[in-house]
Amino acid sequence: MNHVGVLFVGMNGAVASTVIAGVELMTRGKVPRVGMVTEQTDAKIAETLTSLLSFAPLESLVFAGWDLRFANAYEGAIHHGVLPRDLLDSVRDRLESVRPWSSVLSSRAVDGPAPERSGPVRAGGSRREIEATMRDIEAFKRDRRVDRLVMVNLASTESFVEESDVHQSLRVFEEGLDRDDPAITPAMRYFYVANRLGIPYCNFTPSMTNVPALAEQAERTRNPYAGMDGKTGQTLVKTALAPMLAGIPERIGFAGEFRFGLLNDIRFGEKKLPRMIDRCGALALPKGATLPAEWPKPELNVPAQKAEEWRATRELPNDGRPVVAFAPGAVGPSKRWPVRYFADLARDLATQGVAVWVLGSPSESPLAAEIVAAAGPSSRDLTSPDLRNAILALECASACVSNDSGLVHVAAAIGTATLGIFGPTSPWHWAPLNPLAAVVETSTDVPCRPCHKPTCRLIHHRCMIDISVAQVLPAVQRALAAPRS
Repeated sequence: MNHVGVLFVGMNGAVASTVIAGVELMTRGKVPRVGMVTEQTDAKIAETLTSLLSFAPLESLVFAGWDLRFANAYEGAIHHGVLPRDLLDSVRDRLESVRPWSSVLSSRAVDGPAPERSGPVRAGGSRREIEATMRDIEAFKRDRRVDRLVMVNLASTESFVEESDVHQSLRVFEEGLDRDDPAITPAMRYFYVANRLGIPYCNFTPSMTNVPALAEQAERTRNPYAGMDGKTGQTLVKTALAPMLAGIPERIGFAGEFRFGLLNDIRFGEKKLPRMIDRCGALALPKGATLPAEWPKPELNVPAQKAEEWRATRELPNDGRPVVAFAPGAVGPSKRWPVRYFADLARDLATQGVAVWVLGSPSESPLAAEIVAAAGPSSRDLTSPDLRNAILALECASACVSNDSGLVHVAAAIGTATLGIFGPTSPWHWAPLNPLAAVVETSTDVPCRPCHKPTCRLIHHRCMIDISVAQVLPAVQRALAAPRS
């Protein structure tokens, strides 16, 4: 079998580590190969693609790459929590064998201080970095008997760089490498290496790499390259393509991200609406309608009898003790208050006679296990694939502590005293319309906040780490003391 080497820039990030783990799980037969248009299935679209194009089998893929964090792909995948831990543990041996090479790093390519790092970093100027990176690739190709290579940039988004003279031609670009020009970012250097070695290159980030100089180099070497932010494709599939394929007759959405042809009621002016509620609400109104000065507040009414029946079925004691619900999950690790902080808060509340219930989907079960272990017998893991369980639990709870996630909106709509913890996101943009008992944010100066990114691109995660348990606990106590709205 011919082997294809897949080189990830940012191999221990959420996307790359999940890809590596997912391929290993599928090739070992531990999970089914579903939802993949590159695999032969009964789905017509997959059958068409696989008959037209020759895709490399998953078994032929060999992974390698660069990263600043974590010793191997297993540690990265565990940190990001996209896949359940039990699945990751079943292929731990393989994931631990995928270790990052020394990375190309420039503190000028990120906003604020240079990121903390645990992975090796190249030392020296641009030329030495490039030559050493090329040696790593050549050794990998030789040692792993790889026939072909492809490079995918999945690194954190770099600071915006204005296109300048050094980017206009290959000759001037290479002169810039010789003098370590700061306008030549690490992402550009990786693309340069790919072109030098004839490795097809895909940029899956918004970082500027496809400058004229590198396009010229790619044309000279006849090296394929593509991409400028893969998120566009993700958004396209989720928000427009799926409803179209499902046959939904009325498909309303804002223009942009190549949605033309997929939507049949296209709206404009999305960027003029700063808050997410204004954007979503505008799509729910007829085209051209004036937005209300105030949106009606959502109400989620849960029958008290249903809640008590659910509580009895779950054998959750109703002994008069206050109950605080925790929602430790969120889309993306940067929006999660550290689980160890949730655990410490649960322990403090348990000593005060407060029961703690941990809510979320099955992917939050590892977080719940750590919290419950800290709080002891007065706590319960109520994570479930059924959202109704969380709704009923929030109706029974005296208060809720939640990250910026869907459950913070659910709890607020029910009327439970809700504390929303906001790190990389702005509560003005994302908080529920219903009033919160407390909006918890860091009191320290974090210049990069709010970035609204699912993963901390500076790695330090200070916007969440700097929110201490000592800051949250008094807010919970005040919420418990206040009458329920």
